[in-house]
Amino acid sequence: MKQVLRWVSPLLQSPDRDRVYDILIQHQPSLPYVIRWLEENRPLMNPKKWRILANIEELPRPLAYALVAYAVEPKRERINWPKKK
Repeated sequence: MKQVLRWVSPLLQSPDRDRVYDILIQHQPSLPYVIRWLEENRPLMNPKKWRILANIEELPRPLAYALVAYAVEPKRERINWPKKK
């Protein structure tokens, strides 16, 4: 659980996006898992950003993590765990 929060918390809350990118590269979370966290915590994100993130799995990992790091706007809100489907 702590491993997950080490990359989710900065992704959703930290204003330093370069640091978020470094953390994503370090932890290498699976991209569908990242998208699932974003769906749960940023449902009202700009539709243009969701279109960019839609085909993220086809990109090389460093580029995909960079898109995730810079597309998500940081907000100091409670982090919700994704629901089981």
